[in-house]
Amino acid sequence: MKRFTLVFLSLLLIFPLAGCWDAKSIDKRLLPAIMGVELDKDKKTYIVSLRIPDPQSKDFHTVHAKSKTISDALDKIRMNEERSIDVLHLTLIIVSEELAKKGIEELIEYAIRSREIKSKALLAVAKGDIYTLLQSRKNLRKEKGIEMLDLFSPNAGWTPNVSLNYIWEAYRDIQASTVDMAVPLLKEGTETLFEMEGSAIFHNDKQVGTISTDETFLYNLFRDRFTSGIVEITPSASLEIVDAKISHRTSWVSDRPKIFSTLRLKAIVVEANEKTRLNTNTLKLELEKLLEDRFQKLFGTVRSKKADIFMTGVIFRSKLAPDQVDLWEDQLYEKLIMDLKTDVIIRNTGNVRLGQ
Repeated sequence: MKRFTLVFLSLLLIFPLAGCWDAKSIDKRLLPAIMGVELDKDKKTYIVSLRIPDPQSKDFHTVHAKSKTISDALDKIRMNEERSIDVLHLTLIIVSEELAKKGIEELIEYAIRSREIKSKALLAVAKGDIYTLLQSRKNLRKEKGIEMLDLFSPNAGWTPNVSLNYIWEAYRDIQASTVDMAVPLLKEGTETLFEMEGSAIFHNDKQVGTISTDETFLYNLFRDRFTSGIVEITPSASLEIVDAKISHRTSWVSDRPKIFSTLRLKAIVVEANEKTRLNTNTLKLELEKLLEDRFQKLFGTVRSKKADIFMTGVIFRSKLAPDQVDLWEDQLYEKLIMDLKTDVIIRNTGNVRLGQ
């Protein structure tokens, strides 16, 4: 009986060990931070590139493979690497502008359905050769290989002049009929790793146009994504916007949808020509007119491309009947009346003297 008990207890100690039979040591794994996807010369084959940091040497290396599918390209990279590659920790996916114009639905579907890539990974579009971009060593710091991620981090170098779009948002925007997306558009920098070109705007899964960094700032204000420190230059002064809030009201005007939006801003005067003896009311009116005119021009541009990047379909959805939702992008969006009013408060003038 005692012998049987010892054997039984020994088996109990062995069974829990089976849970670790396929575990891989961390030093036997590679954790890419960035993936690039572009088209080969035949326009049908994917080129998938990975930028992989090496924590031991504080350096990085870049690998790539070609295939008709993204999953097969990743398998080819794994086949030639001496350590296991885990793409679950990817933070940024960069696609070429050529691929973006052709359509990225297959890439986004793979990212969501395979569950190999986390849905919180960021999406960006780049001009030029992606593999060359990921090999760039411009402006390298001690965290080599991941420094480019700081550009998209609100806790680091991100500003509202840069759009943000996550994989899960891209999947939602492609599937939905009442919203489209704006994705950061970049190219290789001359002094820095990246130069921001603005944003690529999409209708469904295809890039249909671009907007500038100033227009991206308005887009982020409308989407209620703001951090302080943005300087707007009016004809008479430079104003720093330190706070922004937006609200919306919706209604039907005959058979046309209408959205009335109010953008409330707080700003401080950074620089002004004291000889002109401007007052705060003049600066307030100048900034309000500047933003309202710029928004109407931007809205006209994106509506002509049928790109609902401002999520107006979502804002107006409570006023839509079930059968009208599917009609939004093809019929109702082009009839939409957008009325944006800005209300600026000049909170203080800093060290700049203005007339009363």
